[in-house]
Amino acid sequence: MASSIRVLLREDFYMPVGIATQLTLARIALAPVIMFLLIWGKDTPQWYWLATALLALAAGTDWLDGFVARRSDTVSAVGATLDLVADKILVAVVLIALVQVGLLPGWWAAVIVCREMAVTGLRTQAAERGIAIPAGRAGKLKTAVTFLALIVLILWQSIVSDVLLWLALILTVYSGIEYLYTGMRKMRDASNSQPLQSQPQSSNKEVHAE
Repeated sequence: MASSIRVLLREDFYMPVGIATQLTLARIALAPVIMFLLIWGKDTPQWYWLATALLALAAGTDWLDGFVARRSDTVSAVGATLDLVADKILVAVVLIALVQVGLLPGWWAAVIVCREMAVTGLRTQAAERGIAIPAGRAGKLKTAVTFLALIVLILWQSIVSDVLLWLALILTVYSGIEYLYTGMRKMRDASNSQPLQSQPQSSNKEVHAE
């Protein structure tokens, strides 16, 4: 997370904030509100419905901010990094709330968080070397299924929510392994393609001990 913040600080934060960035910031702002509704509204169905509606809205901005940025040609490193941070904050906050109210087992949340930490660490190392590792189809599908599973779990605990949770978990592990493999291969290829630094030439003079 600290490395992601350093990437953000390298950009000019005095530039006008576009609509895409505003949507991303709104997703971050919604995270604590959703957590409050889930934890303190445990026995109040209306609060859970509101939390679900806000979670669905936040999940929608995850797609909308990227769409707006591409259409308005305002894609930037700041926006991309901030979008990733917003996703992780939202998912982590919701997972913590659901574990606390007993709707989600702690080990399930731990797998999700560990995967995100591993991917973030690799992405940061790659970015510092100027290597971009875009998310694959499995990663994008994982995000969509995870949001859907959490929404269904909050509203309707059933076999459907169980199936979605297991599917999200499988996609999380698979996409994480795929991302780590792709990232490490790209960094290895980049290292191998760098020109070898010239080695200092050894002196031909003989040194005689006195």
